[in-house]
Amino acid sequence: MFYVSKVSLLFFLLALVGLFLSLILKVTSLDFTHYGKLAVFGFILPTIVGAFYQIIPNSQQKKLNSGFIGYIVFMLSVLNLYYLYINDFEKSSFFIVAIALLSTIHLAFVINNLKPITVKFLLFANIFMVLSAIFLMLSVKSPQFSLQIDIHTFTIGVMINAVLGVQTAWIPMIYMQELGKTKFAKVLLKQLVYIHQFIVLAILVGFYFGNYKILGAFSLVELALIILFIKFVFYDSIKPQFKLHGIPYQVKFFLTGHIFF
Repeated sequence: MFYVSKVSLLFFLLALVGLFLSLILKVTSLDFTHYGKLAVFGFILPTIVGAFYQIIPNSQQKKLNSGFIGYIVFMLSVLNLYYLYINDFEKSSFFIVAIALLSTIHLAFVINNLKPITVKFLLFANIFMVLSAIFLMLSVKSPQFSLQIDIHTFTIGVMINAVLGVQTAWIPMIYMQELGKTKFAKVLLKQLVYIHQFIVLAILVGFYFGNYKILGAFSLVELALIILFIKFVFYDSIKPQFKLHGIPYQVKFFLTGHIFF
């Protein structure tokens, strides 16, 4: 079965509004912190949540029950965007925590198969989304938790997990090819999800203690891991299809995104 989430479209439309508002703010204001908060939690957050509502039920081949909860999460997201825009970060942090917790709990009820690597990546992305929301609330209350820790928990903990998870699902579907054709690629594919989580935690520890040697070292390890994934898991699996069918625009976006990551 293919499940179509109606609420996902609303999240994507809200994300576009958040993107538009963040660009206006960037042009009209010199407050880069305000712009960064609005871009990450007003644009990227609803994009990720909307994607979760579409991808996770389909990864389980199940329909998501209690769909009204998704609309509650969406309304919380609208309120969050409003308070982000007016720079009332204390109130918006409450809504971000509510969005992360409620959407994660709602989606958890549809998961009954944790074996696919896509599900593992998306599950870790949900966990880090909750952690990011908690760190965000703590950053408002305590100087020990800087905004840097929160934003990087979201970017490397949520975004990269979500991107890799989506790629391991959609790219094989586009090319009708199984990922990991060599023995090394299969081993790498199985361990990739756990290695990435360790790297994320190490980078966050570096941010917490202000140790830029740890940050630099594990950022290089993350870069090497992504390159290995692209070469041995992604490219080697589908390169025969490149000559026959070319590169679809979806894959071009994925590859371009990796360059910026």
